[in-house]
Amino acid sequence: MLTGSSCAAAAAPSAPLLVTRSIVVSAPADKVWKVVGNFGDMSYFSAAVKSTEIVSGRNNQPGAQRRITLKEGGVVVETLTARKERPYRLSYRMDESPLPVSNYRSTISVIPSGQDSKVTWSGQFNSRAAAEDGDQVAVKAITGLYDAGLASIKEVAER
Repeated sequence: MLTGSSCAAAAAPSAPLLVTRSIVVSAPADKVWKVVGNFGDMSYFSAAVKSTEIVSGRNNQPGAQRRITLKEGGVVVETLTARKERPYRLSYRMDESPLPVSNYRSTISVIPSGQDSKVTWSGQFNSRAAAEDGDQVAVKAITGLYDAGLASIKEVAER
């Protein structure tokens, strides 16, 4: 079951937007972290990601930069800003992307809950969508990304 929230701040067009989505995975946190915690490997997201490679720095070290080639042809470049083993947490920023967002910063966390785990993916960003409803376009894009990614994490970790 996916849970989450989205907030499009209406006070000013430049106000940051926030999306948080969560899923319960029927697997121990250590196993889920093996799926999620390797910054240089997004093979769990095989529906959308063609390949992932570290292009700068050392994998899993702050400052490492990854290049994600999407199956639809786009490229995303992200930089790892923090990574912790316990609690399991990985934070990064998006440097280049075809998504309608800018100033994107995100964290994925894995929290043990008995034999299960709760994976939470949250991001803060600004819209760069040109449409009048640009904030909603940006929130919808990130929400869709998170929901698909979390479903993939669940599928892989529960095998």
